[in-house]
Amino acid sequence: MEYRIHTVSTNQALGEGTGIPAAVGAILVQEGKVTEKGVFPPEGGVSPADFIELIRPLMGIDSEGSDSVSSAVIVEQVDENGQVTKMDF
Repeated sequence: MEYRIHTVSTNQALGEGTGIPAAVGAILVQEGKVTEKGVFPPEGGVSPADFIELIRPLMGIDSEGSDSVSSAVIVEQVDENGQVTKMDF
């Protein structure tokens, strides 16, 4: 089973899709939660749980998963047959 989290900009500033994930990555580096060195994909050095914990307040998502910018966060589940199911965040 594979899970995918996409952030998508809802305006021309690209904050949701580019700036916020980059800022979360920088925070995780500062907190010592990224220990890999060099160039690697995000899933190679960032814990999804750590990422979600930090991005929730930045994206306005409360603990029940309700968000004020629902179009900006997309969560998908991909099964072993490649079937993609959109999930509520």
